[in-house]
Amino acid sequence: NVGMDCGDVRVSVANGRLEVEAPASIEVFNSAGVLVARAADGSLSVDLSSGIYVVSAGTAILKVVL
Repeated sequence: NVGMDCGDVRVSVANGRLEVEAPASIEVFNSAGVLVARAADGSLSVDLSSGIYVVSAGTAILKVVL
């Protein structure tokens, strides 16, 4: 299990599941720039394959490695 906070954005990864909590909408992109998940309500939980992802939530942009 790995977790991190960036301002009001909380990201955690465990067993291939990405969880994000933020006060804004959330978008997750794969390393090719393709949108793979989106949540308008500020809460996201999604199973992803191994890889590098970019999480965008409000003004925060985070790189996540699964």
